[in-house]
Amino acid sequence: MLHAVLQELRRRFPSSQFQLLSIYPEADHRRNQEGDLQVISSPPLWLLGWYMPLTVIAAVSKPSQRFLASRLPFFRAIAEADAIIDLSGIAFVDGRGLPLLWYNISCALPGIIWRKPVFKLSQALGPFKKAVNRLAAKFVLRRCALVIPRGARSFQFLKDIGMQSSSALPDVSFALDIPFDIQRKAERIIQQLDESDLPWVIVSPSRVVARLCDKRGIDFLEQMSQFVNEILRERTFNILILPHSLGTGNSKNNDINLCQSLYQRLKKNEHVFLHIADDDPVLLRAIIGQASFFVGCRFHAVVAALSMSVPTLILGWSHKYREMADAFDAEIPSLDFSSLSATALTVEFRNAWRKRHDTHARLKLNGPSVKALASCNFDLLEAYIRQSHACN
Repeated sequence: MLHAVLQELRRRFPSSQFQLLSIYPEADHRRNQEGDLQVISSPPLWLLGWYMPLTVIAAVSKPSQRFLASRLPFFRAIAEADAIIDLSGIAFVDGRGLPLLWYNISCALPGIIWRKPVFKLSQALGPFKKAVNRLAAKFVLRRCALVIPRGARSFQFLKDIGMQSSSALPDVSFALDIPFDIQRKAERIIQQLDESDLPWVIVSPSRVVARLCDKRGIDFLEQMSQFVNEILRERTFNILILPHSLGTGNSKNNDINLCQSLYQRLKKNEHVFLHIADDDPVLLRAIIGQASFFVGCRFHAVVAALSMSVPTLILGWSHKYREMADAFDAEIPSLDFSSLSATALTVEFRNAWRKRHDTHARLKLNGPSVKALASCNFDLLEAYIRQSHACN
């Protein structure tokens, strides 16, 4: 999402400077090679336990806001901003717990308190049936300059709390372009793994889905390994296990350890490979684009597959997956984590594999319109900013 935002805004506002309020500052500092991008440390404990209480205090007066902006880089970035872009993938959803709700509030509230335009670009929102979540969503969302739902259900959930949005738009990351040199790098990576002409099926598990399965008593790794073994018994192709979220430690955003564990169960088969890519979502998208079929859990891994016209089987946990797939008007099967079994996955895969050529053609046909709609996020943002500057 960040790469897409930077690509689009650099085109529209070439002289802009960007500040990233990063919850992973060490990794983002290490990755950042951009002269126009400054990384501001905002790890979760600081954000939720320190910056947010100070934000509430700052709501009392302008002098307190000026004082905080003069002392802390986080608040200085807020005070200097012409626009604040909230790239939450999903926000204000019932049943995700108070810590996540507090985090959802923290993504927008500092900008609201400092009276800056806050743009919540395309994201999944709601439902808002729980009283606390509903109250928080109303308070925050009604004070944002722009709130864009990511699909029909999110659009309806906003209407349920009395908010009118101009339209639902696809995730901003569908607007991402893949440079030619990155495309060639992805091709070389696949060729180095295996030079044969066998088709590739990429399997990209998610720690989030694995954790949800554990809570339901479902052995995620066992079911996934049985699934891979079963489909390899039926036909010959290469399986690439590809982590898409490359966090560290026990983070829910670390898929590497999970993928390594799955590979250990399957590595005796000569057609099973593991690749841990550079921490570059653009390269990951290009690698996924080399596949004949994709089985994935991470939302933006699925975005990558669909945007590259790769037939896909989704294993997910939220309405956000269905909203994304529906935008392509193609037969994209999805399985909720609560129904995960090797048998269920195999049945869905068989059906989707038979239809893969038709699905590919459909994705290829509708992909450009989805990308164009994703760019509309930035059309709306640009129009607001230019009008605001004209008025000033």
